Amino acid sequence: MPTQWSAAASADAVREALSASGMPARALSERVGISYSALRRKLSGGSTFSLAELLLIAEVLDVRPSVLLPAAEGTSGRSHDSVEAWADGGLAKGARPLWSQLADRLRRGIRDGVFAEGDALPSEAQLVARFGVSRATVRSAVGQLASEGLVERRSGKGTRVLPAPIATPFRLLSSFAEDMAARGMQPGYGDLSVAEDQAPARVALALGIEVGSPVARIERQLLANGSPIAYSTSWFTPRVIGADRSERPRAVREASPGMLDSMIGARATHGSESVEAGIADASIAALLGIRAGDPVLTVARVARGGDGRALEYVERSYRADRYRYRVELVRP
Repeated sequence: MPTQWSAAASADAVREALSASGMPARALSERVGISYSALRRKLSGGSTFSLAELLLIAEVLDVRPSVLLPAAEGTSGRSHDSVEAWADGGLAKGARPLWSQLADRLRRGIRDGVFAEGDALPSEAQLVARFGVSRATVRSAVGQLASEGLVERRSGKGTRVLPAPIATPFRLLSSFAEDMAARGMQPGYGDLSVAEDQAPARVALALGIEVGSPVARIERQLLANGSPIAYSTSWFTPRVIGADRSERPRAVREASPGMLDSMIGARATHGSESVEAGIADASIAALLGIRAGDPVLTVARVARGGDGRALEYVERSYRADRYRYRVELVRP
């Protein structure tokens, strides 16, 4: 297993490497884009160096990154091997565009866990200093990663790594809980609302019932490892719950999301689903933790039982940066 590193132990290593190099601390601060006062605080242990800063310091002081990443227990899970692979070598002039090469480097760092979910990427100034490229090149590289949903740029807060998108095969009929479990993630539900309702026209058409027929409506926020990924509204006829007519309102109100998923999943054998691009309004944006006007994936699904009758109609809005559909194609 690769040796793990501890950020807390790195201040001593940086001080030792700086002393051995003979470089003044002020000169180091200028080379790596850290203010002199901030560098002094980090060297004294008042605050910790980020991984990006350690990589640049290793470059400036001409030492291997592992020298500044002492082995320790209870670490973040990043390894010397992956850190050095990301930092090794420069960009090749005259080959592919420099911005594309830099995007590949950053993408590899994210893939290998050098930059984990929530981590800040090196700043523009740091990447310019590390790779000897222009700010325009850095912006193009980071912009490419943002378009791929790997990072998010926030004014005044830098660029941070986003959670990896969850990919779902387009041909499988599975519940949200099953999707998350298959990826080793913990499903969760928030803002739950379960009530009896009258079927609007589009719902009645999907379920094959009369407009105004009684249905159970469930609205809920869907969570992946505690973070919002979608907002879902589903409708089904109360008979799915199996209670007597007089008991259905209470049974609907007391039904848990897991129980309802199990009821539908046990009966559903096939269905149909459509996906289209959408824009988050203010209410959906607030529930998903995004900005109004941000893109979402809008999904509409009908699940059917073995007799062909509709069991459930669902409308979901997924965060476009956290969820994607995968379609496998074959030549006829």
